Amino acid sequence: MTLAVVRDIVIIVSGVVVTAALIFLSVIAYLLYRRMLEIMKPLEAVSVALQTLVTGISRLVSEPLNRVASFVDGVRDGLQKVLKIFQRGG
Repeated sequence: MTLAVVRDIVIIVSGVVVTAALIFLSVIAYLLYRRMLEIMKPLEAVSVALQTLVTGISRLVSEPLNRVASFVDGVRDGLQKVLKIFQRGG
């Protein structure tokens, strides 16, 4: 066998091995993808439920706090105006 024939055989064998390895890795990647999809579907449902819960709690907490903050701001502004009136008059 000449060097050219050996070279051609090595190229052919290398091509077959690389092709087989790529096919094997593709199948493994697809199987992992499918398994991850099965895991992610329930997590997505939990995520939506958690988001709904957090939104509801934030509404329950933020609305009364906004009312209290508005009330405190109004009282402060009223006190400042009354103090201005007494400072001018006094």
